[in-house]
Amino acid sequence: MRSFNLLFVIILTLIMGSCQDDNYSPRPSGYFRIDMNNHEYQRSTTECAFSFEYSKFAKLVLKDKERCWYNIYYPNHKATIYLTFVNLNNDLKTHIDQTQKLTYEHQIKASKIERSPIVFPEKDVYGLKYRLSGEVASSIQFYLTDSTDYYLRGSLYFDTYVNSDSLKPVIDYIDVEIQHLIDSFYWN
Repeated sequence: MRSFNLLFVIILTLIMGSCQDDNYSPRPSGYFRIDMNNHEYQRSTTECAFSFEYSKFAKLVLKDKERCWYNIYYPNHKATIYLTFVNLNNDLKTHIDQTQKLTYEHQIKASKIERSPIVFPEKDVYGLKYRLSGEVASSIQFYLTDSTDYYLRGSLYFDTYVNSDSLKPVIDYIDVEIQHLIDSFYWN
């Protein structure tokens, strides 16, 4: 009986001693739910060689009037689509190579890069859209060209730390917005 009492005291001491944890920290409750707006669009009114439709919930910001550089800012999502326009001077290949180089610099962090061709011969709009998966700084990039005179490059960036799991709903939402921009794009 005495050995049973001794065993009981030892087990009780171990149980009581194991309950003390000086490094306790509560688990985070999770990420905030992100509410998405419906997709509603408006036509851009630029003095540049192009026009497109963009979200009514975004702000079109002129960054450089002389070069026709614009940003499409989504304040609710802290995201920006950077649009860089170039007048071609028999240097289309140079700009395509530069876009490809800038896109594939993210390959170190990307788990996958999907390419989608853009072909609208009736509007003289051609290009390529890249969708990058993983912990990348820019998850969507694209370029549009008429092959002779104009070139427009676009890239999506967030004003926050990159966490592809929590940003996925926003990236998917803005991917639809970018696809609409591409589908509604015209050279003036």
